[in-house]
Amino acid sequence: MKKILSRFIKFLIRVCLYLNLHFLFAFLIMKITGINNSGAKEGIIVFGRISSDLELLTKSKKYNYFYLHRLQFFIPSIFLDREIMSQKKYFDATDRKSQEQKQQLEKHLLKLLKYFKEKANVKYIFAASYNFFEHQEWANAGKELGIELIIYYKEGVLADGRIDGAKFYIEEAAKKINNVDKVLVYGETGYKHFVNTNLVDNSQIYKVGSLKADELYKNLKISNSNSNKNKKTITLFAFPAGEFPKGFDANSYYSQQWHAGYWCPNLWKETINEFAKLSNKFTNYEFLVKTKSPPSTELVKSFIDVENKDNLVFSDEITTSEVCQKSNLVIAFNSTVLIEVLSTDVNCLVPQWHEALDPIFKDKLFLTETSKGYNSVHSAMEFNKFISSLIVCDFDTTDLKNDRKSRQSIVNYYLEAVDGNVMKRIHQVLNGIS
Repeated sequence: MKKILSRFIKFLIRVCLYLNLHFLFAFLIMKITGINNSGAKEGIIVFGRISSDLELLTKSKKYNYFYLHRLQFFIPSIFLDREIMSQKKYFDATDRKSQEQKQQLEKHLLKLLKYFKEKANVKYIFAASYNFFEHQEWANAGKELGIELIIYYKEGVLADGRIDGAKFYIEEAAKKINNVDKVLVYGETGYKHFVNTNLVDNSQIYKVGSLKADELYKNLKISNSNSNKNKKTITLFAFPAGEFPKGFDANSYYSQQWHAGYWCPNLWKETINEFAKLSNKFTNYEFLVKTKSPPSTELVKSFIDVENKDNLVFSDEITTSEVCQKSNLVIAFNSTVLIEVLSTDVNCLVPQWHEALDPIFKDKLFLTETSKGYNSVHSAMEFNKFISSLIVCDFDTTDLKNDRKSRQSIVNYYLEAVDGNVMKRIHQVLNGIS
């Protein structure tokens, strides 16, 4: 039924566009997607795929927003064959049929954007990555109207050993993509991704920080998030993505871009199983496993060999802020969330064995060194022993490392600054203030 309805709607839209009623289609899109703020004089079109930062961007009252969300995929599907609707295939589809489809899409989007420009003074298009297919023809059409494409890059936190791989693919993309005006990145590692790649002029790469991390800052206000002595929760951020494929070469550019297992499948599996054992040993504490989605929860459970999982609590809905507010200890590795947690004063434990000790894999993970800003353990036995000792003394110990200066240095490198001013820095870029 849904497919039939979708086809019927696409048919009506095609008729609408054939009759040159673009203003009507544009009006409906604006009504469906619009987030209007009283007094705002300029507009921004937002493509929000897999990016909480872009959703948070729409919370600012300085602009009106048109948050396309599901429409960002639906509108291209009116003109494009499904098989080319991906960032892997979109740019390689150079056959005549595909080129004509892209041109038709751009032609109609230009007419829609003229309406957006006239009625809402749209000045910018925001997207989360340079190579997502869904915004390409919007950006190409926007060039004729002076509407800038701004990439607020969501993959900017990588270990230094993986940056060359990221740069290689951006350099390759720059040979096919000529519609990016500015790139906003979280911090220094994000800047290293794009500098000298020709995707955008180096002067148009800006380190602004993460809006998601800024939300965490505002919610916790950095202070006393560790002060509640009644907390009885230990949290493991569980974001595995699978095993290394057969013949995996850690030094290849392709592999450096690859996210499966977060580069440490063996470390991951042993950590989650030790965590499960601890949950059965200390039933007076909540052992929370934070996942990304219901399917990822099932994936995580599949890695657990411990027979009794009943004392583990799984949640894909709890936010990072809520985790920090309720947790005595947060355990994480090689994920942006680890850097975000270090921007608070919550106790943090980083497992550092298996791949984290391997001379080839080590530089592909971040925070594999010891630090005064967080605790680290170097074997499954040490992991179990350390957490057990914390619980026995109810976290009343001097063994926990929480040095503010050390944490700030890490956070500033990856996220520029977590200070409540990320939105302000974004607005400064849009206003031409460096």
